[in-house]
Amino acid sequence: MTADPVLDVRDLRRHFDGVAAVDGVSLAIHPGEVLGVIGSNGSGKTTLVNAITGFCRPASGRVWLRGRDITGRPVSEVARLGVGRTFQNLRLFEDMTGLENVLAGLLGRTGIGFWQSVTPAGRKDAASRAQVMRTLDLLGIGHGAHVKVKALSHGDRRRVEVARALVADPVLLILDEPSAGLTSEETGDLVGALRGLRDVNSAVLLIEHNLTVVDRLADRVIVMHSGAAIAAGALSDVLAEPAVRSQYMGLDDG
Repeated sequence: MTADPVLDVRDLRRHFDGVAAVDGVSLAIHPGEVLGVIGSNGSGKTTLVNAITGFCRPASGRVWLRGRDITGRPVSEVARLGVGRTFQNLRLFEDMTGLENVLAGLLGRTGIGFWQSVTPAGRKDAASRAQVMRTLDLLGIGHGAHVKVKALSHGDRRRVEVARALVADPVLLILDEPSAGLTSEETGDLVGALRGLRDVNSAVLLIEHNLTVVDRLADRVIVMHSGAAIAAGALSDVLAEPAVRSQYMGLDDG
C-alpha cells in the first residue's frame, strides 16, 4: 500500500508482574483496511488494544495515529484524536435507548457533554440525532433507536455498541471480540452489518476468536502467542505456518 498508515505500532511492550503480556509487537493499518488479530485466550490481544488506546501505558515502543505520537496518552485524548472502540464485555447504559447510548458516543470527539447529549435538551439537536440515526441504520439497528437497550437482543446490543464507537467518524475503529456471546444467526447479521463498513474509510483493528468472522472481514491477520506476534499475512497462509499450527491451533505436524 502507498498511503501512510492510519495506525503505526512499533515494538510495543507491556509487562505485568514480570510477565510479557505484549512483547515487541509491531503492526500498521492503512485507510480502508481491516487488520485481524487472532490468538488463544491470554495471548495478549486485549492488552495490545489497551496499550494502543491509553487504558494501560506501554513499557516501551511507540504508537502513531496518522503520524501523531499517541504513546501513553490518556484514553479521552486518544478518543478525541479519532479512535473508536468496542469492548469484549458490553458497556452500555442499559436503561437508556439505543439512540441515547449512541449520542453519548459523540462525547469524545465533538465536545458535547455527556448529560447534554442524553437529556431532552440535547436530544433536540437535530444534526446529532440525524448522525446517530444514519449510523444505527448503517448497522441495521435503526429499530432499536427508541428502545431501552436492556430490552434488545444480545446481538442488537452489540450493534448499538458498534454504532456508538462509529458515530463520530473515527479514523481508527477497534472491535474487540464483536461476535462474543452471539448465536450463529446473530453473528451472521453482525458480519453483514460490519461488511458495510468497507464503504467507510476508517481503518479497522479486529480482535476476534471466530475465524469465520475473521475470514469474512479481515484483509490481513496477525497471530499472537504469549504476547508476541508469531505470524502475519493472509489468514489461509498464517494458519498453514508450523508455529501457528503448533502454538495456536494445537496441531503437531510431526
